[in-house]
Amino acid sequence: MRNGYIESLMDKLRDECLNLYLFRNIYEARTIISKYIDYYNNERPHSSIGYDTLTHFDKKLYTIKL
Repeated sequence: MRNGYIESLMDKLRDECLNLYLFRNIYEARTIISKYIDYYNNERPHSSIGYDTLTHFDKKLYTIKL
């Protein structure tokens, strides 16, 4: 697994977003994918970081580094 993090993201994007929609045009695809990425980063719990969100986990790391 050379790009494990990217492969995982792409798997989730495909399974949780792309397979659920039949996009009518590129603009609709961009809008829905953008919303999914926002959800993925800010709301979706990630098991690899203790079911925290990426945004919250990043804030905790930043606080620890200071």
